[in-house]
Amino acid sequence: MNEQANKPSPDFVICGAMKCGTTSLHHMLDSHPNVLIPAKEVHYYNECDIVQHPDFSTFHDGVWRGRRSLANNSTLDKVVEGNLYGEDSTTYLASEVAIRSLSKLSKKPKLIVMLRQPSKRAYSQYWHLVNSGRVSQSFEKVIMNNPLLLLDRSMYKRQLDVIYKYFEPSEVLIVVFENFVVKPEEELDRVAKFLNIDVSLFPANIIRTHSNASSRYLSTSLLFIKNKLLREHAFIKYQDKSLLPKKYKYLRYYNALIERLHNLVNPRVNSSLPPMKNNTKKYLDDYFKKEFEGINSVLDIDVTSIWFK
Repeated sequence: MNEQANKPSPDFVICGAMKCGTTSLHHMLDSHPNVLIPAKEVHYYNECDIVQHPDFSTFHDGVWRGRRSLANNSTLDKVVEGNLYGEDSTTYLASEVAIRSLSKLSKKPKLIVMLRQPSKRAYSQYWHLVNSGRVSQSFEKVIMNNPLLLLDRSMYKRQLDVIYKYFEPSEVLIVVFENFVVKPEEELDRVAKFLNIDVSLFPANIIRTHSNASSRYLSTSLLFIKNKLLREHAFIKYQDKSLLPKKYKYLRYYNALIERLHNLVNPRVNSSLPPMKNNTKKYLDDYFKKEFEGINSVLDIDVTSIWFK
């Protein structure tokens, strides 16, 4: 990935993992007067990673098409000397393409890595995929039929081994989600010290920030039906609309109509998600315990005692 003349290299990157509190940390940092960060995930350094972003590319009428880069985000126009420019792209952690590209920048960014109990992280990602229309099966069926879809981004030990191949430990800050929830002031202070910003300049009520608050659709069965109807065309939302063949542009209106009808009969309600089945939790925990052998020494944090009590 070549650096663009009009795109400053990020001073820091929140590189994952997905569903580990990254959105809350994003909003906290965005509230600091000396920090600038795009509102949406940019994915600039791994948008060509087809393993992590299969929906970014499509093959129709004998032609491969990809989405338009979001690198030239309007936030970049506000970058001034003395401010930190950051990015938040949660797929970077699982993408060696991204980590390698970031390490080759003329000024290597600092990496903030947020980690969460791996089985719970996968379950939270599952509901994210269900709610965004990309899954129409139970959690257990997805684990059986396509385990990498949900488990890949919980493979922290492998991902950290890749990071430390390209970055020094002093260039990486590990934030454990469970500590972030229980001791947010303490963890935010660690982040501020890591980035060399004044923690006192955060708004007084910033710790109350909580993004991605729990909500769900009233009927999961109706949601699955809607997802099955639209799954074949879900790629459209990620594509550069100017590059789509005309016949696919009309599908946007079909998708929007189905979404609107679904939301009328199956509205979102403020409610906690249903809990993961106990035997599924144990099954995944047993797997991750073996997968994470040696992770405590890599992190210099006893995360296994937090995650596998």
